[in-house]
Amino acid sequence: KHIIAPPKDIAEVKNAYEIYELMDSAGNLIDAYAVGNYEGKDTEVIIPSTWKEKPVIKILDSTFEGNDKITKVTIPASVQVIGKKAFAECTKLKTVVFNEGSELKEIGEEAFLLCSSMKNFAIPEGVIKIGASAFYQCIAMSEMLVPNSVSSIGKAAFTNCSSLTSVVI
Repeated sequence: KHIIAPPKDIAEVKNAYEIYELMDSAGNLIDAYAVGNYEGKDTEVIIPSTWKEKPVIKILDSTFEGNDKITKVTIPASVQVIGKKAFAECTKLKTVVFNEGSELKEIGEEAFLLCSSMKNFAIPEGVIKIGASAFYQCIAMSEMLVPNSVSSIGKAAFTNCSSLTSVVI
């Protein structure tokens, strides 16, 4: 389990993100980073795959929440966790691209809540958990691809996706 390091351990700011060191449950630093608190104004965002030669493995809770500019995000293969509400209420977000070889394991609760412009979403192979209300009220979404690796789908994960006509598992 990864825990955000205390504020004094914020590594640096890069491309409008704060870069955080990560600790394991015993409080030991691990050789990886997380991005959080995006303050940029870009419409297309590419999450960095490394920082100081170590992988970026997590998008922290609420990193992009409420961003009304972002239309496309590219997530590197190194990211293993998309945190709670990471992209919630990004109403103009249309496209999420996962780089080849994605190591994503978990999509957090309400991660894409109210992303009302997203039409299609392909969850990468290897994802195990989709959190509760992860895609709640993604009203434009018409197709969802869910890989066989998913073993847990939280309550109301696809509730009020009124345009959803196809879920391929």
